[in-house]
Amino acid sequence: MARGVVNGSRHADQSGVPARRRLPLMVALVFLLGLVVSACTTRSETGPADSGSSSGADNLSQFLSRAGVQQEYSQATEEFSLPAGYAYPDDPFSATDPRGSFQKGYGRSEALFVWFCAWEKEWLTERLSDPTRAQDALTTLESVKQTDVYHDAWREIAPQIDAGLESAQLGDPTLIQNDVNANCMNVRRAGTGATSTTGPALPTQTPSVR
Repeated sequence: MARGVVNGSRHADQSGVPARRRLPLMVALVFLLGLVVSACTTRSETGPADSGSSSGADNLSQFLSRAGVQQEYSQATEEFSLPAGYAYPDDPFSATDPRGSFQKGYGRSEALFVWFCAWEKEWLTERLSDPTRAQDALTTLESVKQTDVYHDAWREIAPQIDAGLESAQLGDPTLIQNDVNANCMNVRRAGTGATSTTGPALPTQTPSVR
């Protein structure tokens, strides 16, 4: 279940399960160059027009700076609570170019990526030993359908998400396990080798409706 999509593209690993982490868009210079070319073409064919600058401003508003995407991510981590023992990475963008641009919504999608992985693992861990906690985890996973990320950034792979959840409701862990194996190896409980996951775990709650 690939839950990170940029410009409609997805990448599959050798297992055939699409990788769902969205890649940051380091396109500031290329994007601006495209605007310049477009503006020059418009002027040469039709003369000066104010609409071109308005369109360019609208397009630029769809991108965030490194600080902006970090703020978007941090706000989302406050909204979407993790199972006990899990925590969000403080700065998942530390390896990216600080001068780069990110598509608006990427920070929120990144937080949902961690959130969904953590609750998938919670369900897999508890489904045989604690049915009550397992059902709570599955109910929380189902609530992803109420989020803007599911309806926008993940809309192309929503059928795959739905299929995994439907199978889980019937007691079949295969699709959830496949997704965890393909996409969630770095999302782990504290003390089990998790990468850059610090801070207290938040209480369980359903994400807000979009």
